[in-house]
Amino acid sequence: MLRKPDPSALLRVWDLPTRLTHGALVLMVAGALVTASVGADWMDWHMRSGHGVAVLLLFRWVWGFVGGYWSRFTTLMVGPVQWVRYLRDGLPPTVGHNPLGALSVWGLWGLLTLMVLTGWVADDGVAYAGPWVHGVTASFSESTTHWHRHWGQGLLWGWISLHLGAVIYHQHLRHEDLIGPMWHGDKVYAPKLAASVVPSVDNARQRVKAVGWFCLCLLGIVGLVSLGQAGG
Repeated sequence: MLRKPDPSALLRVWDLPTRLTHGALVLMVAGALVTASVGADWMDWHMRSGHGVAVLLLFRWVWGFVGGYWSRFTTLMVGPVQWVRYLRDGLPPTVGHNPLGALSVWGLWGLLTLMVLTGWVADDGVAYAGPWVHGVTASFSESTTHWHRHWGQGLLWGWISLHLGAVIYHQHLRHEDLIGPMWHGDKVYAPKLAASVVPSVDNARQRVKAVGWFCLCLLGIVGLVSLGQAGG
């Protein structure tokens, strides 16, 4: 059973912008995968979902530099030594992402970014042509379209399955709540440990800053898509 939160030992780990981005990204990726599977009639919505993923990814890349402490890339910089040590020693729950969780996050972000970019130059010859398809050669578009529709989707389904499997493992076998903190932002620690750990800033000023950055990212993606379409 998961421990009930002790209010004296709650630590703000995930700020609200990170949580909202995470939830919205889940919905947009799910929408993109579902619309890609149900046929040509839904390709417009597939395209819109892909653009939504692009906006959220760009914002998350930016937020990795200016967001709350545990949302920053500096807390995700781990390597093979940390991965092996985590697997071998079974380290106790971490504050942010554990070493394997960080690896999973990097892989998922990288794969989603690649899916967005290949989608922008894809052309199925029937119902969809990416906004930047006219900026590449026909052979390049053909190869990226094939990768996007087959290998890319297969890898994405596999990576998501591993990601969900890891969450279930930690939730039910290691009794480490990962879902709750991504909903309300707080993790539970012994009071002494919580007092020694840097919490993420999650105040009104931080949230206003996030809205500003999100608007800039939205305008940036809209501009890139419109520029590609205009060039066609």
